[in-house]
Amino acid sequence: MSIERTLGVEWCIEVDAFQFRINPGDKPITKRDISSTVSSIFDPIGMAFPFILIGKRILQNLFQDGVDWDDHISDNLKQQWRWRNDLIQLKELRIPRCYKPDRFRKVKSVELHRFSDASQDGYGQCSYLRLELTAAVVSATIKDRTSPVNWKYIDSAQNPANAASCGLLC
Repeated sequence: MSIERTLGVEWCIEVDAFQFRINPGDKPITKRDISSTVSSIFDPIGMAFPFILIGKRILQNLFQDGVDWDDHISDNLKQQWRWRNDLIQLKELRIPRCYKPDRFRKVKSVELHRFSDASQDGYGQCSYLRLELTAAVVSATIKDRTSPVNWKYIDSAQNPANAASCGLLC
């Protein structure tokens, strides 16, 4: 398969999809190893962030607990670190580069649906166009572009942005 690499993400040309190269290795469970593993996943536009957030949360707990770099971690965090075993599944994740339907015709109207969520661990936002999923300009001034009367509450279980704020296991 022909692979192009850019900004830490691989692009598989044959299937026109983005993917990740994951090599977690097998090291002792220390803060140094956890930091190395979490930092080895370069995800500049956040495609894998809902999954990576769990590793970052474990690392944050180690810093808060004052664990030294080469000390072994608590049994509780060892249980959470099983996340590394699931990390290899990111190799299987394929994200199509283009979401345009094959028979895409001229757009007659456009609706933009935005979802956001936040927790103590993180926050996330995703946007959907009616016919095409696309990256939205996150920096658009919300006050100038929307009215709170158009904002609706969506339960966490139905909110697509929930995974970005709480994390996701494969």
